[in-house]
Amino acid sequence: MHRANLEKTLRSSSELYEYMTLEGLVLNIEWEMNGRDLTKKLEGKNTLYLRRDNPISSLDVKKVRTSKKWNSQKNQRHVVAMSLDSKKILNEYLHYLFSRSVSRYMLDTVTKGSVISFIMKNKLLSMPLLVPPISVQEAVLAIRKAIDNKEGELRELKDMLDDLDDHERVLRITRDLVDVDNIEGLLYQEESSRLEFKSSLWTNFVDGVPIETQEKKSVRLEDSCIKTICAFLNSEGGVLLIGVSDEKSSDGKSTVTGIEADYQWCKQNNQNVDGFGQGIEAIIRDKLSSELTELTKHISKSFHEIEGKTICRIDVTPAPTIGVHGYRVMAKLSSMNDKRMCIRSGETTTVLSPESQTNYIMSHFIGTDSE
Repeated sequence: MHRANLEKTLRSSSELYEYMTLEGLVLNIEWEMNGRDLTKKLEGKNTLYLRRDNPISSLDVKKVRTSKKWNSQKNQRHVVAMSLDSKKILNEYLHYLFSRSVSRYMLDTVTKGSVISFIMKNKLLSMPLLVPPISVQEAVLAIRKAIDNKEGELRELKDMLDDLDDHERVLRITRDLVDVDNIEGLLYQEESSRLEFKSSLWTNFVDGVPIETQEKKSVRLEDSCIKTICAFLNSEGGVLLIGVSDEKSSDGKSTVTGIEADYQWCKQNNQNVDGFGQGIEAIIRDKLSSELTELTKHISKSFHEIEGKTICRIDVTPAPTIGVHGYRVMAKLSSMNDKRMCIRSGETTTVLSPESQTNYIMSHFIGTDSE
């Protein structure tokens, strides 16, 4: 009884396929004697270009025109262009079939010539094929694409494992894996060479609570934010989140303090997020300078509401590292008489001494303009 029910519900995989010859799938066919001049007569959405050793779907044909492999002297001859019946078969699916080992063997059976091989027309058109419905073809192609994507990711990871001794490369790849567009995800990250948290721009906090007795904005906190932005510009860039404490909760998430406490230090008629934005723009303009680099191209701000509080996000891209020392960015800090250069080292921002500045500029900004 169970066997009978099973037989009723099961369907042989062969029922998914229709036995056809290639001739039954082709609407039109052209034979090109010179593979370097791929025919344009059949160029379209469902055309397959076939050479004995290399099937190419119409999606790839533009790249093929300039391919050295395709246009090599020994492979110039006998390209077949087939316009296919899209109701029966997709060019990408036939491309996939011809790329498989069994179909490569089948292509060998319709090919003649040892020095310059060519495909025999009659044998090619009589080639037998098992063709599934279009929906199945699309599913196969989707799976194939997913496999190709995963194989690409695995190759990248393998390369990273092979180059573990290349510290800079490993850091770069690891950094690219972080989704910097997901601001909530950033709250679970640790501070690093490209990520910094600041509880506020001007307001002092104790145990996550703003000090009510503070009488004026803190220039020290303002300088701290400016130093971080300056360091990002002179190093590898990064993200500064203002309104986020570096203290973590039990689940590993940084505490959101918000920038609302800083509104009191904004202009009297604009004590809101807009006033804060104008304030941060003003101190960046007043306290950061570069002889050649237009800083507005490298700094952008945005505001995000998390847990009912507002966070200011400052995205910084690095200043150019080619050319002359004028690309360096200097910070005017309230605690120092002269402008200083700041750099990022791990999760620490360092204010360089005049001597260290010269050494850093020589190693970081100078070196390619004379090439």
